[in-house]
Amino acid sequence: MFRTANNVFVNGGTFTEHNQQHTSSTIRAIDRLTEAASLGALHNSGERFDPPKCHPNTRTAVLQNLMDWFIGKFGWDNFVLWLYGPAGAGKSAIAQTLAELCAAKNGLLASFFFSRSDPRRNNEKTFVTTLAYQLWSHIPESRPIIEAVINNNPAIFQLDFDTQFRTLFLDPLLQLSSTGQFTSGTLYPNLIIIDGLDECNGADIQNTILNTISNALQRHRSALPFRFLVASRPEYHLTTSFSVAPLHTQTFRLALDDTYEPDKDIWIYLTDSFRNTRKTHIMRDHLPDSWSSWEDTAELVAKSSGQFIYAATVIRYVSSSRHNPLNRLKVIQGLLPVKDDRPYAQLDALYINILSEVEDVETVLRILGVAFVSPPYTDYRPLEVNELEEFMQLSPGTVQLLFIDLLCGNRVALVSPLDTYYDPLGVNELEEFMQLSPGTVQLLLIDLLSVVDASDNNNPIKFLHASFTDFLFDPSWSGQFFIDPCKTHGEAAYFCISAIESLNLETYLPDLAYESLLEHLRLAGSLHDNTTLREKIFNVPYIQHWKVYTLELTDEELDCYDYPLINDPGIFLEFLQTSVCLLV
Repeated sequence: MFRTANNVFVNGGTFTEHNQQHTSSTIRAIDRLTEAASLGALHNSGERFDPPKCHPNTRTAVLQNLMDWFIGKFGWDNFVLWLYGPAGAGKSAIAQTLAELCAAKNGLLASFFFSRSDPRRNNEKTFVTTLAYQLWSHIPESRPIIEAVINNNPAIFQLDFDTQFRTLFLDPLLQLSSTGQFTSGTLYPNLIIIDGLDECNGADIQNTILNTISNALQRHRSALPFRFLVASRPEYHLTTSFSVAPLHTQTFRLALDDTYEPDKDIWIYLTDSFRNTRKTHIMRDHLPDSWSSWEDTAELVAKSSGQFIYAATVIRYVSSSRHNPLNRLKVIQGLLPVKDDRPYAQLDALYINILSEVEDVETVLRILGVAFVSPPYTDYRPLEVNELEEFMQLSPGTVQLLFIDLLCGNRVALVSPLDTYYDPLGVNELEEFMQLSPGTVQLLLIDLLSVVDASDNNNPIKFLHASFTDFLFDPSWSGQFFIDPCKTHGEAAYFCISAIESLNLETYLPDLAYESLLEHLRLAGSLHDNTTLREKIFNVPYIQHWKVYTLELTDEELDCYDYPLINDPGIFLEFLQTSVCLLV
């Protein structure tokens, strides 16, 4: 204003006062925005110090796919990418690593890492303000627009989500777009990462966030050349939202499944971590170069079930600087007892949190228990000759020498195979076995999609974490969610007896019942305290229905099963007689 003026005197400090008011207004706006935002949700927040991120040389294929999507090598018309996978699959680590990579290249506009346990990061109230704060920080041209919104509407931070999103984030972007900000050739950050959306309180607000973003992209597609990465578990309501228009056509879906061979990455992570422990631990002079062994690592990889959280939990426990790594690995392997520590504390918290959200947890645990034990997975594999000699501590060749007249091929004829392994029940078969209405299992397990998969009625329930079943069947881990194996086998025996009573030969149930009843009864423990099951056992028409059942079997079916050994009525009567003696 006074650039060309000479001899100008400003009396009373009017101009200076106006500039101070403007500066003061700006400070007040950014202070209020900062206070309303959750800075702990940023990818580089001090509150998230040492956040989980991908171990070097792991997740390379996934990260490359994400970068290719981001720069438009594929899915150029998909402005949203949904990265989904079960609990503990490493979604947050991947999102964190991508955020760091893109931030280093000035490509990250904003990020928000939800956390169920943090009241500043588990709801929508701070979500928009945190995005607006980052927009203010990364695109200076947005500052006067956001400042005006805050100053003109002091109550903006108390208004509903839609209003905040539109006025604090969407409208500033649209105004900048209308001035050519995003088409001028100047590079600008354009990636927005939303991690852990499923950890935002309430399915409704999660869907609201998705729908709000989707509608904005749909209405202003050309004006908003931004990309959204959303990472979450495949919860039912989120899967539904991503499956309907307009979000369905806007989204590229990337599943963290076996396609990316997670076992290889977990092997690298475990190997490097054990090597680092050998080099840095205070007991490094006592750790052999071969630790951990190939077999130990392979066992841990298998136990991880493709989920990094198990491997990370093991390493965190084993590498503790205050304990002996050798002994702690033996605790993990079950070779030493657990004392006062909790080796799987992080996993325990994860599973407890998931199960705490289940509405009818008692029925759900009952279903999971029966699914896991039905039918019993016993496998009586005959020992090879050399195995038998080793087991009996005999010299090599002793068996062949002693049984030279009884040899049949490479096995001793007297050691005959008895395999009683049965395929696990499909979801629809499990419902029929447990006398549940069709669709009940999928409906009740809808809150457990991050740890179990019951999506296919013709296939068994799939436990996505091997450690989840360990958790459920160990009372020291699961507490109130403990599934008692004896009680569960007793319930399975009850359903077997019901199947024998009804003897519906048009179903597979009589086969299952006659083949597995005795095994369930033996594993159910004492019948002394189980009055209901005891009465049902002693009143079941086992022999009468057995006659009808066997008459329906074909010669081929009879050849497939070793019926005299598995479910002969004589063995059942012997079991009853033994049970009576034990009850007296």
